[in-house]
Amino acid sequence: MSEYRCRSFPTLLEVERPEDGQSVWVRDLWAGPDSAAFLLVDRVAAKELVRFDLVISWVTRYPHFARFVGGGLHLAQDLQEAFEDEWRALAREELNLKRKPTADQMRSALASDFDYAHELIADLGADARRAILRNADLQVCSAFSRIAGPAPAVLDRIASCPEFEACDTNGLSSLSQR
Repeated sequence: MSEYRCRSFPTLLEVERPEDGQSVWVRDLWAGPDSAAFLLVDRVAAKELVRFDLVISWVTRYPHFARFVGGGLHLAQDLQEAFEDEWRALAREELNLKRKPTADQMRSALASDFDYAHELIADLGADARRAILRNADLQVCSAFSRIAGPAPAVLDRIASCPEFEACDTNGLSSLSQR
């Protein structure tokens, strides 16, 4: 068992499908497009992971199954490309590479700086949330008006507009009494 533990490696996993209450089938995204899914046994993770979830974690592969070494970092699907681009750049810089790093080189960089992966995921998530808010064109305003004319006529006119929905009439009845 310790021989297998010594060969543990960090990687990016995608959940293929749940197997049962204690295991899921995952695929190593950094092992290439033809990599086969393998069984990951972890009772806690199996309860939380769903199909297509992305997890960055250390993994130990045994002959018939794999296990997490410690926990894993959840990576949102919409951040995968940005994370991998940043990680490639980091691996290239750390390993002084002239070309795109291989999967093993990406793992090597991840092994040497797993804490930075956690920070990077948090920063990318915060940037994505800020971008969403910037692009939302949110404007908050308040409008105050005074009713000019007989209250019943104004209330009838408001009721005829499709933009307004009827609500509790207690507030309206006090308005019509004024």
